[in-house]
Amino acid sequence: MKPYRNPYRFCQPEVIMCNKAPESPLKEILSAAEKLPSLPRVILTVNAMLQNPDTRTQDLSRIIEKDISLVTRILKLVNSAFFGLRSTVGNIPDAVSLLGFDTLHRLTLSLSILDILGPSKKMPGDWLWPHSIRTAVFCEYLAMKTKLCRPDDAFVAGLLHDIGLIVLARCMPEVFISLEEKSKETGKPFFLMEASVISDFSHADMGAAMALKWQLPPALKQAIAQHHRLPENNIPPLSLLVHTANMLENQRDLVRNEIPAGMLHPLAIKKMKSILKNPHIWFPPLHEKGMEACHLFLGGSHG
Repeated sequence: MKPYRNPYRFCQPEVIMCNKAPESPLKEILSAAEKLPSLPRVILTVNAMLQNPDTRTQDLSRIIEKDISLVTRILKLVNSAFFGLRSTVGNIPDAVSLLGFDTLHRLTLSLSILDILGPSKKMPGDWLWPHSIRTAVFCEYLAMKTKLCRPDDAFVAGLLHDIGLIVLARCMPEVFISLEEKSKETGKPFFLMEASVISDFSHADMGAAMALKWQLPPALKQAIAQHHRLPENNIPPLSLLVHTANMLENQRDLVRNEIPAGMLHPLAIKKMKSILKNPHIWFPPLHEKGMEACHLFLGGSHG
């Protein structure tokens, strides 16, 4: 077997000229990110309640029900074919009972962040959210199979792994477009070139900063920060899952029939070897589920 050589790890950033880049892009993007909305109070309260093992279903339901718009959207998602429930769910307590606290938390958090940074006509990078959602589905699958962490935590981590890139697209669209064009021209990953345009900038670090701003759990913040570059030792389980899921999704055209030797981290091979065998069996339905999730959260068709 070939040794692991993450194709991202050994490339050097190249110098890129962006004619319209601001004078102090890092300062500008940090300032813009700081002005982005915080998560709604209802989500922050739900986050805190879910850390308390004594939280009761009726108490959690009562908090979520304060946001009528959120309730409507949750029930629409829960009653979709994606969840495959046998009976219609008409209220939040029933949704909590059927799906559990963790799944309701995943839905409320995902919907709230999509409200803040979801796709818009003014924002470039229409591939960002579909990629993030498909990565979330891969991450959830790996968590279910490996038991390395809770599947709902894995889904959220996969969903938010590129949130720093989404912030860049929202706050500095011209720089994002320049980087996107250069990435396509050179065939090199986006993140390897970003520091040559925005000194000291990493979308992974920006994503971790957003996780801190939104008071998300430390393990989630860590997984976002490490999704391209894992630490040499003591790799956290959630970070490993997100890194692997992101790689599988990014290289989906290659892994449909066989995962190329050396593509995945050695620890991923060790922990997931039996799971990742025969991708021609598990990959197509998983990719289809990712497409369904894109349609569910974003509407329309996203390949």
